[in-house]
Amino acid sequence: MGRILIACQGTSRQVYEYTYNDQKVVSKATFIAISKLLKDIEKVILFVTPQSRDVAEELIKEENLSVPVEYRDISSTDFEKVIENMFDCLDKNSNALIDLTQGYRHLPMLLLIATLIENIELEKKRNILFALEMERPANSKYGKSKFMNLTVYLDIAYFNQILYFFGKSVNMPLYLTKKIQDPELKKVGRELAKFSNFFFENNLPVLEREVSKLKTKLMDLVEDSKFHFSTIGIKKAIGFLEEIEKVKSSSHEAEKHLLLARIYNKRNYQLNAVTNLFEALLCIVEMLVKPSEFQKKKKKGSIYSIRNAYKRLLLDRKDKEPKLMEKYGKITVSRSEFDKKKLLEVEKRLKKILAEVDKIRNSMAHGFINKSKVRKADKLSQRIRDYIRETEELLNIVK
Repeated sequence: MGRILIACQGTSRQVYEYTYNDQKVVSKATFIAISKLLKDIEKVILFVTPQSRDVAEELIKEENLSVPVEYRDISSTDFEKVIENMFDCLDKNSNALIDLTQGYRHLPMLLLIATLIENIELEKKRNILFALEMERPANSKYGKSKFMNLTVYLDIAYFNQILYFFGKSVNMPLYLTKKIQDPELKKVGRELAKFSNFFFENNLPVLEREVSKLKTKLMDLVEDSKFHFSTIGIKKAIGFLEEIEKVKSSSHEAEKHLLLARIYNKRNYQLNAVTNLFEALLCIVEMLVKPSEFQKKKKKGSIYSIRNAYKRLLLDRKDKEPKLMEKYGKITVSRSEFDKKKLLEVEKRLKKILAEVDKIRNSMAHGFINKSKVRKADKLSQRIRDYIRETEELLNIVK
């Protein structure tokens, strides 16, 4: 299936030798030159004023253009009406080549704007050409122009958006990766998307395994001249990866989860944040359990199930206590370096935070089904931030 060439036409009749991919053709209009240089153009849609249409019709006859031409009148000075006309044309054609070289004053610019507005559907392909003047016509000799493919800059624009969203919120628009045509940019975009998925899965082991490799790849791009226009975005993405590296470098599991909780909460992913905060609290519960007692019972279930069991016992869930004690043994909160008063104080604070965080986690996980709690949701980020700070204080006491 061929492509549709969409272009503007002015009143110029200057002759140029146009070059594209080592092919040459002499013409007075870029839309004619492109139609002859590229064999897959099946139709031209030409935006014209009444004056430029007369010129276009004369040049088509003069240069024997065999490709059919559909004219679109854009004589109106109403910018929105012109853009709407162009947008409608783009919207109805899935595989289009855009020529921005010629046209009355502002029209090529409006065609570019319409292209950027419309170019969002994945199945639509857009390539943009512009004839760069190399020599002006002089002394009865024709000028020389070279067609430049500007699609690569559209790819760079998409890529920079991907980098920005990745560095800022990690929730990058995956569809932009699919829009990129450059293979190298597309590959990097896919790697960022993959890491983004791991991030939202709370997949800590994979994040720790992949973060340094991805950071090294991005750092190499900074030195690559091809990515010159993307340097700022790459550095923002690296900044986020360095936050994850701090998680990786932490030697304490509770600390890892607290760092992740801060990272998620800063970006307003409260469910992920409260999930990691809850895991950090369970780690602290484990630290307070008498070591020999815990190690002895650890073989009877997963780490998660045992931590959760001790959490329920710590919160005085009497209805569950006999069954849990039968499976895991009676919890013994004991740290020899604490005096009794200090131990009771830590246990009291831990119970309070654990109970509150557990409520938040359950409310969010169940879509705030308890409507009485919905009104508190707007302050959720601040509440989580406060609990993270309190949990960090507890961790510093017990570790």
